[in-house]
Amino acid sequence: MKKLYTPGNESRLKAYSAMALALTAGATTLDATIVYNDIEDVTVEIGDMYDIDIDGDGTLDFHFRAGTIVSSTSSGVWSFGSVFGLYTSYTVGNSGNQLIGYQGSFYNYGSALDAGVTVGPDGPWLSYPSYSNSAVLASNFYGSTFAAFPGQGEKFLGFKFMVGDNTHYGWMRIVADIDPVFITIMDYAYENAPNKEIETGDEESVAINELTSSEVNIYAFGTLVNIINVANLENANATIYDLSGKQVASAALTNGLNQIDLSNLASGNYLVNITSASGNAAKQVFIQ
Repeated sequence: MKKLYTPGNESRLKAYSAMALALTAGATTLDATIVYNDIEDVTVEIGDMYDIDIDGDGTLDFHFRAGTIVSSTSSGVWSFGSVFGLYTSYTVGNSGNQLIGYQGSFYNYGSALDAGVTVGPDGPWLSYPSYSNSAVLASNFYGSTFAAFPGQGEKFLGFKFMVGDNTHYGWMRIVADIDPVFITIMDYAYENAPNKEIETGDEESVAINELTSSEVNIYAFGTLVNIINVANLENANATIYDLSGKQVASAALTNGLNQIDLSNLASGNYLVNITSASGNAAKQVFIQ
């Protein structure tokens, strides 16, 4: 399913909602080596941008955007889709968040990897903080195609990111093309163990199962977060985060209606995450 994200704070709110299941991925797969998240497909088109929190710790790790530059001396247009491992103006990533790629004539480009390629210390990593550790994935440079992804269909982008002082390796399955330029992020996985290699396309962990509203219903009224455990889920727990990623409340869920009072918190948007033996759910709510 196509989902668009536009510049500004709203893109971050939507990114948190789309990545919400990742907030609980580590907790539900600690015994597994690989954390795999089959997200709802996210498409970034011209004028859009999207931030992704790989491990759900409340810190945004990679920034995607697509845009155009019109030549001041001709009628030509350069359109591009890129990903950044370090984007300080949006508080995304750090110098250790990097992408596998190569240095082209004008810019750095992300490598379009096949399945089964090892992502690990040998890279080759695009470590260019002065260029925001960026990689162009699709580019129409005044009528000429640049980058490795256009025309290739589904390919993998290797990445590494920092969790504290530890480096973790992973991959994203991506389609990126031109006319018009777009990037679609389909799913991703990373090694839960620090400094351990991963092969592109490896999904050996059990994917996160997303619960439906017929199993658990989440909504807010006033200062109360209401969670209806319709399906009598076993080992069900609710954790609530503010949009900086800070945990503000948690509770074990019983069958039927559960209410969590957030009257001690400021009004605004909060993220409710549900974990259970049957799967996970997430929803953004507004507390008055």
